[in-house]
Amino acid sequence: MEKLQQQDLFLGLPSFDESKVKGYDYNPEKVKELLFLAGFPNGKGLPEITLATTEQYLELAEYIQSQLTEFGIKIKIDVQKATVLSENIANAKINFFRKSWVGDYPDEENFLSLFYSKNWSPDGFNYTHYNNPQYDILYEKAKNELNDSIRYSYYQQMDQLLIDNAPIVPLYYDQVVRLVHNNIQGLTSNPMNLLSLKKVKKVNQ
Repeated sequence: MEKLQQQDLFLGLPSFDESKVKGYDYNPEKVKELLFLAGFPNGKGLPEITLATTEQYLELAEYIQSQLTEFGIKIKIDVQKATVLSENIANAKINFFRKSWVGDYPDEENFLSLFYSKNWSPDGFNYTHYNNPQYDILYEKAKNELNDSIRYSYYQQMDQLLIDNAPIVPLYYDQVVRLVHNNIQGLTSNPMNLLSLKKVKKVNQ
């Protein structure tokens, strides 16, 4: 008999605290309000926006196109080869694109470094060319802070700045699912999705 072992949806890196950072929610009325304030009521007069993607993510791009069209936001999809798209993104030739990032080590700095102004592409991984002096100060403080609690506070402030400024919009996070025999104990998930067998044991039934 096998059991389904699923990663806790709220399992994250150490500084994760949903009470400290206010994220996005689904708010169609807010979309209409922002379009109105920008001078494009119901999308009227808003120029067509091109979304660059690859064939692999075409369906996702079409879904985004469909959702935004409901608010009068016209989206044109530009399908490019993966190598061409990566080069164009790195050289800031594209304004609207889909990109993903997988952490290399279990610290939030690995993700937040993507928005540090000194990491601008093509020399770094700041593909959005996000530039916020307040963010940079917090990033530099966090890098030199040895106290975890203080460093986590910096991370949370940086996270909130990214949400408020919206250089990106997170679409989804991967979810880990493992099939484990019911006589196996101690096999757990972690934020990096690393398979650790230190505490795993097989029990007799």
